[in-house]
Amino acid sequence: MNAPDPRALLLVLVPCGILPACVHAHGGESRIADPPTTPRMKRTPIDLAALKVFRNAFAVSSVGPYEQHFIAWSYDVEPAFEELGVRKDPITGKLHIDVDNGMFGGIGAPPNPPKRPPPDVAPLQRELEEELKVRAPNARHWIVEYEGAYRTVTLQEMMPTVPIGTSSRIGWNGSVVLAADATLTHVIASAGSGDYQTGFGIIELSEPERWVDYSLPTGENGAKLLIDSYLDPKLESPEKTALTDAALEAARRLDSNLPGPTIAEIARKQGDSLLPRGIDQKIRVHIAFYARPKAGIPFDRQQQVVVPVELDMTKAAHGPTTGARDGILGGVRFHVEATLTPHTAMPSPSGSGPRKFDGTLHLLITDGRGHTFDRSYPATGDLLVDGDVVALAAGLSIPGSSGPSPEMDALRMTFPGQGDFRMIDMYITAALEWDPREH
Repeated sequence: MNAPDPRALLLVLVPCGILPACVHAHGGESRIADPPTTPRMKRTPIDLAALKVFRNAFAVSSVGPYEQHFIAWSYDVEPAFEELGVRKDPITGKLHIDVDNGMFGGIGAPPNPPKRPPPDVAPLQRELEEELKVRAPNARHWIVEYEGAYRTVTLQEMMPTVPIGTSSRIGWNGSVVLAADATLTHVIASAGSGDYQTGFGIIELSEPERWVDYSLPTGENGAKLLIDSYLDPKLESPEKTALTDAALEAARRLDSNLPGPTIAEIARKQGDSLLPRGIDQKIRVHIAFYARPKAGIPFDRQQQVVVPVELDMTKAAHGPTTGARDGILGGVRFHVEATLTPHTAMPSPSGSGPRKFDGTLHLLITDGRGHTFDRSYPATGDLLVDGDVVALAAGLSIPGSSGPSPEMDALRMTFPGQGDFRMIDMYITAALEWDPREH
């Protein structure tokens, strides 16, 4: 429960070493876990072609045994932590260790003091601490914290945004590991913040699994990732409660090897229209400001702020739309105004199917001291249209994503600083993003 901020664990394909911390999740390599006793079962990809775009679909992909759980911190070249499930064989007395999740590199410090187990679990923790030293002899500075006794339930969420694909799709997806009681009737908590991942990219699901018989209501379906609400255990909503109950039912079916809803049944409940009703998609253009300290002032005094400006995508498809926002940095108030205009406004209604968006993004940025940034950029992207409902499959792009290049230079400007700051650098992102986690 004391793992680093889970929002750092995006589903992006990057080499370990570029990120401040590296992750090995379920099934990853670990020196601590029990070695496999049987060949790894080949998992069969599930054909996801039936799933509709901009609908949230849920599945339970694994259920763990009821066992005691701990987090173990150590240091071996780099700091590391691993979330462990531990149980003792009642016949042989052997300690079985499952690694649910782990991370090494730029992680946060362990708790001081760590949470201790109840008296009846204390002998197991002492035995675990000795076993860890045997399995990872080069690691040192071990700190072990007790998490509790529960069963892990891995809940997956999928929201395809591109209307093509078979065994894999493109869109938003994520997973969270829930801590359930022994009978899989109650969720105690999220099993650990390191067991939460979301991102945009390839969506894949393999057997065995059980689809969750739950759909978000109109206006919410396709607008947000509901799995995001599990980050805050105090955040309750009727949708979250209903999803939890349905996920536990799916977990019980998977654990008992009972059938559940088919993907065809899930897809039928998603409706026949291309897009769900009630989508109100907002995209954001992000402008980052960095206040650079004057000579003689420590560099760690640097300040930064990101100003996100929202634009209504439905309005932008039919005509100009404008958003504005202020940001204060280094004693300077910046006013950012963004206007997105299509080259050709779509009629209303506009039929159904894919469309190309071609338009112009105009940015006007002032600092209240007479300095102005005034520039326009071509903006392009892929739209889905269904009558009056409009949605971007991913986002809009403007030139300047790679460099060095004149296009990247056109996304930057330096404003004069004031006070302790010699200048304020401004950078504009080359992508206008829609992110359902910011709903």
